[in-house]
Amino acid sequence: MSPTDTLNLDELFGTAKPVKILVKGATYELLRPEGFSPVQYQKFAKLFEQWTKNHLDATTDPTVLDGMMTEIIETLNHRLSELEMPFGWKVKILEFYTEEALQDKLEKGKTAVKNQTGA
Repeated sequence: MSPTDTLNLDELFGTAKPVKILVKGATYELLRPEGFSPVQYQKFAKLFEQWTKNHLDATTDPTVLDGMMTEIIETLNHRLSELEMPFGWKVKILEFYTEEALQDKLEKGKTAVKNQTGA
């Protein structure tokens, strides 16, 4: 079997560094998208889409935004979601996670759309 006939999961996923954050003196590792179960994937995708659409909308109830953010954090690390922390910290966690774990996926998605549409 030639190397081109091999699906190298180590290359795709194994070399990815864990996404870790330090909160109140403890380190928490956030679940990378590759580690999501189907249920976690659906939950995260739905919440991330809702967050993206609504977080800048002044008509969105702030308690809804906070609940949405808490659910996102819970999907990434259940123990982390149990901590009391300001809303701004939660937002910063999602921003960091997006940069560290999702940026290459978002770029690939943009490229795929550009290739399909020619835009």
